[in-house]
Amino acid sequence: MNSESSFRFVQLSDIHIGSAYSYHFKPAWVENFKQCLKQLKNLSPQPEFIIITGDLTRDGNTHLWELRAVLEWLNELPYKIYTIPGNHDVGGRPETAKESRLTQKSLSHFLSVFRKDHFEFEYKGVQFIGLNSFLFASKTVAEEEQWLWLESLKSKCIRENRRSFWFMHTLPFWRNPFEEFETVPQFDTSDGYRLTDHASQIRLMKMLQECKADFVANGHTHSYLDRTVDGIRQITCPSTAFLTEETDTLGFLVYDVSPTNVIATMHPLEITSDIVGFGGGIVNVALRDYSLAQKTSAEIAKEIQELKAQHS
Repeated sequence: MNSESSFRFVQLSDIHIGSAYSYHFKPAWVENFKQCLKQLKNLSPQPEFIIITGDLTRDGNTHLWELRAVLEWLNELPYKIYTIPGNHDVGGRPETAKESRLTQKSLSHFLSVFRKDHFEFEYKGVQFIGLNSFLFASKTVAEEEQWLWLESLKSKCIRENRRSFWFMHTLPFWRNPFEEFETVPQFDTSDGYRLTDHASQIRLMKMLQECKADFVANGHTHSYLDRTVDGIRQITCPSTAFLTEETDTLGFLVYDVSPTNVIATMHPLEITSDIVGFGGGIVNVALRDYSLAQKTSAEIAKEIQELKAQHS
């Protein structure tokens, strides 16, 4: 990377930093993130910045203290960091359980800590765009605002003939960017859960095609994938936190960008933790047993009381 216009950045995703104040906690996921940071420190050259594509927390969509804690941690790192939310941070698609889907209220909950659910910046002639894919089909005011914003960025990329890198949390397409609705898995399946709202998928993919985007990158599936379909390159970043039944490697992506190419290299975690935590599973807010928590504080106890009262 000798050219002045060449640079390196890192993508992390699904770090799932939980909390010992919660009704469930997996300290191994936190230790794995610490291992990721150790490996980042040893990179040469160092990245210019880091992009985290969602699921910053385990239960940030209901626990404000988790959002606050992970933001404080990220602010202490020696890197410029850009973030977008995942379903664990801001709520999921409209088809998810009522208490787990994105609403204007859950979005405001996230924004009260992180201030933004998107980013856009230019670096060495490249436009970086990060969006909130859970606004799609949410029928919120914020959804239409995001579409207007994305249209303006597309026009800017076309007008200025600028390279663009796009980031989101959900998988942007299943087999093909412009596939028919009938060919994609239904939402209530494990495969369908990974996807973006279909109508929004087609609209977004047309944007990427029109502005000749270099790639669209995501997280959510906890797996690594780098493919090009119908001229659209799609890259999925693995998780640093935990494996699923279909994944076998934790890690992160290092992007080396030159004027003519983008090389995305998956870096597996060299050491992973097996520390045992407590609790687990998806539990209705009103039924969560916070007496399991390994830590307590008056401030968080008050938040828990208010949270359970809202869902009782």
